[in-house]
Order: sequence, then structure tokens, then C-alpha cells
Amino acid sequence: MNKWNPFTNERYLPFHTNLTDSPPLIIDTEANPQDILEAALQRIRASSDLLQTLHCQCFKHGDLEDIPHITHALYLLTQDGCDLLKVAQQRMLNWKAPA
Repeated sequence: MNKWNPFTNERYLPFHTNLTDSPPLIIDTEANPQDILEAALQRIRASSDLLQTLHCQCFKHGDLEDIPHITHALYLLTQDGCDLLKVAQQRMLNWKAPA
């Protein structure tokens, strides 16, 4: 998978969670930074809400198969949120590569 290099002018950044050679999910690095930030917050908030729910749950009646499902969902939400936050931060700071 390609990693985003802020020193290049690549417009579309693949999410780290893509597992294919042609990533179907990408970030438009030229999108409105506020929109990118909102998408990041949505994913981080969903991850936080899921963790809060798990913190309050009793696992006596849980199934061991649920653990990898939950951790995978948390990983996807958190990693995608972090990818989006990195792009939003660089856009909002108007970061430019040195010439």
C-alpha cells in the first residue's frame, strides 16, 4: 500500500486500512479541511462511543468470537480517523513542502 508523502503533490491518499493494491477508499487531500476534520471526528467519536459501551458491559454472556470483531471495528474507525486528522491538520496549517 502506498504511504502518503506530504512532499509530493499526490491529491488522493489511500487509507491505511485498505488491504488491496487498488485502494477503494481514499482521502481527497484537496477537500475542504473542515469536511476532512468532520469525517475524522465522526470516526473517532464512533470508536470512543463503542469503547464506552464496552466499558459499561458485563461480559458474562459474551462470546469469544465477538472480541476480534469488536477490535477490528475499533481499529478501522480509529485508524481511518487518524489518517483523516493528519490530512486535516496539514491542510488547516497550510503546510507546504520546502522548495
